[in-house]
Amino acid sequence: HKKGKLTARERIELLVDYESFIEIGSFVKHHSDKFGLEKKKFLGDGVITGYGTIDGRKVFIYSQDFTILGGTIGKAHAQKISKIMDLALKMGRPIIGIIDSGGARIQEGGFWATLGILTPLQ
Repeated sequence: HKKGKLTARERIELLVDYESFIEIGSFVKHHSDKFGLEKKKFLGDGVITGYGTIDGRKVFIYSQDFTILGGTIGKAHAQKISKIMDLALKMGRPIIGIIDSGGARIQEGGFWATLGILTPLQ
């Protein structure tokens, strides 16, 4: 907010129909025990995932949150995105990604899990 940016949740709320968003995986935490991260356990691991409606049509959404570890992609973060992509694919619904990330959290892994699910989707 200090820099005029919206939070990940605010972005989703502006996109979807009023009160239609259902969050999935809000209590997920990262798996890293390196670089002092074992002392920092953020719920959601820097990405909000779930589903809602836009003009009454169901969509699946993930929105990265730069305020949590720079929105970097670690293992739990990637697993949440992969899960929401898989649900969208199984239900034949669109997936919307709102990207605000500093890249991969390579000390933890997980980035390749997200790329792995993208290949079959192409």
